[in-house]
Amino acid sequence: MADGDTSPAVHAYLALALLDAGHTKAAIATLIGALLDAAPMDGHEEELGEIQRRLLENSQA
Repeated sequence: MADGDTSPAVHAYLALALLDAGHTKAAIATLIGALLDAAPMDGHEEELGEIQRRLLENSQA
């Protein structure tokens, strides 16, 4: 990601690395972020964004 590649595949690999490292909530948040960037969410963007935010907050606690 340091080279600017923010494709869904890169996010998926990052999520897998986070999961492997035991950071389950951060992994799920990463996947939600990739989905929000890659596909229409049919009006669910705000709710999914809030879930992503809460997961990231809780993953740092």
